[in-house]
Amino acid sequence: MIRSLASVACRQLRVRSVCPMVSRTHVGSIRCTARAFSVAGEMEPIVQTRVEHKLSGPTTATGTQTKFAVIQLSGKQYKCVEDDLLICDRQELDIGSEVVINDVLLVGTPTETIVGRPNVSRASVRAVCEQHPKDKKTIVFKKKRRKGYRRKNGFRRQLTALRVLEINDGTDV
Repeated sequence: MIRSLASVACRQLRVRSVCPMVSRTHVGSIRCTARAFSVAGEMEPIVQTRVEHKLSGPTTATGTQTKFAVIQLSGKQYKCVEDDLLICDRQELDIGSEVVINDVLLVGTPTETIVGRPNVSRASVRAVCEQHPKDKKTIVFKKKRRKGYRRKNGFRRQLTALRVLEINDGTDV
């Protein structure tokens, strides 16, 4: 039996979900939807959960909704919005080159949140490499008392600055 993420999310909202394959639950203004489907060649189905929120308070006059995404780059997770500057570990990219990141773990707007397990299907983040700076110097000092042993080294981590251009949540086909 596949345990859907909607049942976990809805259980946190004190709601139970019954069907693991396509489950829908309505509680006030929050609706949880989980879809399980398998891609050809994969043994375990991919499940993503969509949680819709009711807006409370004033909405933006321009009608634009700010999307955010949680992405995974070289083993670390970063939350980003459009036109955001990500400082991450050194990537082998040329300055000015574009990169498409497909490891999107979560996509959110003020009205809905899409949680992937492990990734949101067909979602991507497009970014451009701006520069390759170094981190500030970290001093590594080793000492053994009463032995006359002292070592002082410095370390500067290599970084990459990525500017987020676009967040695609996978609903645009």
